[in-house]
Amino acid sequence: MKITKIKVNNFKSLVNFEIDLAKFNCVVGLNGSGKSTFLQFMSFLSQLMKGNINGWLQQRKWLKEDIVPELDNKKHRDVLFEVSFERENLNGCWNGHFLVDHHHCCFETLSMGDCSFSARLLRNEKKYIFSDGTKKTEQRINFGYEGSIFSQLADKEVSDKFEEVIDFFRNIRAFDLLSPYFLKQSSKASADTIGIWGENIAPFLYGMGDRMRASVIGKIKQVYPEFNSFDIQPTPDGSKTLKIREQYHDGNIVYDIPARGINDGLLRILAMLGQLNTDDPFFLFDEIENGINQELVEFLLKELVEAQQQIVVTTHSPLFLNYLDDDLARDSVCYFYKTPEGFTRCKKFFSLPSTRQKLGTLGPGEAIADTNLYRLNEEIGRLDQNQGKED
Repeated sequence: MKITKIKVNNFKSLVNFEIDLAKFNCVVGLNGSGKSTFLQFMSFLSQLMKGNINGWLQQRKWLKEDIVPELDNKKHRDVLFEVSFERENLNGCWNGHFLVDHHHCCFETLSMGDCSFSARLLRNEKKYIFSDGTKKTEQRINFGYEGSIFSQLADKEVSDKFEEVIDFFRNIRAFDLLSPYFLKQSSKASADTIGIWGENIAPFLYGMGDRMRASVIGKIKQVYPEFNSFDIQPTPDGSKTLKIREQYHDGNIVYDIPARGINDGLLRILAMLGQLNTDDPFFLFDEIENGINQELVEFLLKELVEAQQQIVVTTHSPLFLNYLDDDLARDSVCYFYKTPEGFTRCKKFFSLPSTRQKLGTLGPGEAIADTNLYRLNEEIGRLDQNQGKED
């Protein structure tokens, strides 16, 4: 399954925002253009399906007011979204109307092929309707929920047709806060993910199967020849601590290094490779180049591009993009910018006249390094203005 298009209105700076997604996507743009906000929205989308919006806000130390933009000195209290996807040659769509003050969707539809599901939660009309193309089932909504109504219906017969779709959205993983500080911490948690900060990397690696563990170690050895293995040490209080083993002088010299002494780049690569070896379907990584030596960029990009998952990364590094071939760059590099009103917009970077021309003679990263992004915003403004006149 793959997400092909997202539309969202009234999530922070994402006001009437649209983006087309490929299997691998690289988001670039000036600071404050909305790159991290998009990753936050994808995490929010997953939490809608999990039904734990309040917990998600607490984890990020947000108030509900932090979700919505302030327009005309008024907070807009509703978030509207539409997600188009493909699954087994079928096109599908999930859209909803989320009430920020109530932490749930009051309108919601999910459709794929001949199957469709719709729900309404109004004062005089609280019901959901399921249709498989031949018959229609209508039920009253007599229960409470957070986020999406599917957070309550996932185990009921009405959602059997959409089981894989529901699991897909529930397992979107956004690592927009990944930090070496948290990657170096011990943790008592039992985890199937490293956590949004990387705070659960030790228990996550502890629960990793032998086959997955061998795969991760083998890949790291390709770029860290001195790396031998990693180990997770349980402590008396129940915490788990990460250690790595390095070997030098043909293995005659061995160092066991605790997490606090591991370099940031190795920690981030270990975390990302570990996640890529799971069955989770969609990953988002913010500022992918942080702490990574330029000699390792090609290796990391290859792993991300060839991963089975759908991937979104953000970067400020032109060097990172130089390892994309031209066709992949045209399809995958998304440029984020702000309108004069402060709204985030997105365009394929190499769809613009000036950047498209540069790609003929420069590599993708070189083309970005050769582009003044402030002037590019002016070019986009002129293009949008001319388009508006034509319309």
